[in-house]
Amino acid sequence: MVKSLMIRLRGFWKRKFSILAIGLIVLSSLIIAYPIPSMTNSVIGNDYSEFKQNAFGSDISQQTVTFLSTKTTWFTSYAPRADFNSGARSDLIAGFGDPWTANVDQRSLVEFNIDSLPTDIIITNAVLKLYFSVSEKDSIATTLCVYRLTESWEEGTGTFSGPADDGATWYHHDYPLTWASPGGTLDYVVLASRTLSAATNAYENFTSGELTAVVRGWYDGTYDNCGFLIKDLRTSGIFYARKIFHSDDATYVPKLEITYVKIVHPPPQIVPFSLQSEEI
Repeated sequence: MVKSLMIRLRGFWKRKFSILAIGLIVLSSLIIAYPIPSMTNSVIGNDYSEFKQNAFGSDISQQTVTFLSTKTTWFTSYAPRADFNSGARSDLIAGFGDPWTANVDQRSLVEFNIDSLPTDIIITNAVLKLYFSVSEKDSIATTLCVYRLTESWEEGTGTFSGPADDGATWYHHDYPLTWASPGGTLDYVVLASRTLSAATNAYENFTSGELTAVVRGWYDGTYDNCGFLIKDLRTSGIFYARKIFHSDDATYVPKLEITYVKIVHPPPQIVPFSLQSEEI
């Protein structure tokens, strides 16, 4: 009787240990195939600037691409010319004041098509680059700010020589269709800014985490891509203190530089195992 009981107990524990061994081997295989994320490999901060490797060990490839503007124009709030379009001109003008009177607001619009960006990426930085060629008053510092446009617009074919036949003006997003808000419908959150005095004949870079977040939103569909609006931070200004940038010049066209990381997921590493057991 005792011997029979001992044989039964030995068989029972043998089965238990066999099942436990199987579980441990399977768990080990899963850990090897899908490593547990570590804090050192995780995303740090909203700008992903220290994003070296994702939490599951995937390889990261960082790249920077530059997009040229697809639409540019500028317009003025000055009443006799507020319905003029400048889409065919080769300049972009922003700032308060103009040749006719003070306290006139002039704004520039620029748009980029980023549809060719690859899938499965994280945008880590974006820079709007405008070539600063003329300052109408070198001694006056002007802070220009970049905003997100929230209504679509058209470049137009005007040269600012008369009332528009098409395109964007102070009153219209595509003449004769009016803006929801004159001067361009926009989100009044400043995305980036630069304070400029004398012309540098060089690209001025507008960048920030907020601007990058907007470009990321265009990419993932959070925002409609209606481009940027550039305007003076002031709400009134000194006579003739505008800043002028190139627009359609092939060499100095406005640019949007985007840096991103592309995640490449490796296949799981399945570790085979074998188990020999007389009794399970």
